[in-house]
Amino acid sequence: MLDVHAPHQAVHTWKDFWVHLATISIGLLIAIGLEQSVEAIHRLHERHRLEQDLQLEAKKNLILMDIDYQSFDLIRPWLIQLRAKVEEVRESGGKFKFDYMPVPTTKGFWWPDAPYWNTAKESAEVGLLPRDEAGMYDLVYTEQGSMKERFYDYAKTIDAIRRFESRFANLSIDTSAPDSGKVVSEQSKRDIAVGNVQNDTPIPDVSRMTAEDLREYSVLLNDALTELSRFQGYTKLAYGVTHAVTLGAKSDEQLFQLMGGRSDDKSSPEKQAAH
Repeated sequence: MLDVHAPHQAVHTWKDFWVHLATISIGLLIAIGLEQSVEAIHRLHERHRLEQDLQLEAKKNLILMDIDYQSFDLIRPWLIQLRAKVEEVRESGGKFKFDYMPVPTTKGFWWPDAPYWNTAKESAEVGLLPRDEAGMYDLVYTEQGSMKERFYDYAKTIDAIRRFESRFANLSIDTSAPDSGKVVSEQSKRDIAVGNVQNDTPIPDVSRMTAEDLREYSVLLNDALTELSRFQGYTKLAYGVTHAVTLGAKSDEQLFQLMGGRSDDKSSPEKQAAH
């Protein structure tokens, strides 16, 4: 802040007094104005830094969701084919036989992270953003959180399938050490890619399942497909709003205008505009 000094000469008249008072007042106003300008510039700089951080966070989250789409493209067909084969065995009364289908290897399912946004909320830095922009980001991270919840629902169905399959696994208590190592090696190729935790459930022997077991297996697989579809739907929505952020959206209205799918999604605005 600027220091305002009184004139060194004595004040002899009312005119001198008012000039002296005006000088002090103007000096104070200038000092306050400069201080507020510096503060405004600092806040603007902090706001731009926060916006850059949130942009970077959005781009990183798009990469994670791209990995999810790759997993969807592998896991969904596997579940559909496995369910169809289980149904075929059940309807044939056990006459139809099939070997268990290996789980496709993927990079796992991931969900968006929000360290910059969470820090901004905890430190009240969100107040640096215009009201519309702050509301937009709150919506974006809410959708990403919903996607994460859908993943948990899907993971529960996969866990139920693992538990069911383990009841029909061929295990031997006298397996030698080298053979045990071989089993582990084979299981490492059966990564279910859920929660990025390797699936170590032994391969089930479907021939040991009764008609009722097969029906239960089919129901579990159908539940997994249902939850996977929900998870994928919420991922698509989270991807769309996050993508809009990287395109420069600053409000809910702009967010909905710029929402789009991945580059290979025919329903995205970019694809529709190209036709």
